[in-house]
Amino acid sequence: MARLEVTHKERAFDYCIRELGSHYRSLIPEGVVVKASDTFFCAKDASYKSLQSVPENLTMIIPVDKPHCKHQEPFNCCAEWAVWGKNGSVIQPRLIPDELVPLLRFGYPKSKEKPLQINSKGVVLAQSIAATRRLSEESAMIFEGLFENI
Repeated sequence: MARLEVTHKERAFDYCIRELGSHYRSLIPEGVVVKASDTFFCAKDASYKSLQSVPENLTMIIPVDKPHCKHQEPFNCCAEWAVWGKNGSVIQPRLIPDELVPLLRFGYPKSKEKPLQINSKGVVLAQSIAATRRLSEESAMIFEGLFENI
């Protein structure tokens, strides 16, 4: 919906370390250990309670604070991949005509697609858009028609 043209796919760990300064619970790759606190270090399939117990053959990553936008952080644990685009996305307020809102469907698979929930005043309920859901093919065509000249 933000119309991001994806140009890169990389390990979420690499993206998070480079762009955010921390791995944000993305999957730690083989051969890497991340400093979690002064006395705790995490690797792919192990944890270590002191720096002395970390094997020398592992690459140590020490998280740093980097300014970033909240939406860049993985929204769940165990992210494996990150995608991004060189050209950014076109995020701006976009009005959708009231008569088209009931036509929009979200979900996967097609048999589980649902419309947005609308209250008696015609307002879309926040809980119906709070979850990340797949946009149906038909709804994607509606969006394309609305925004092709933007």
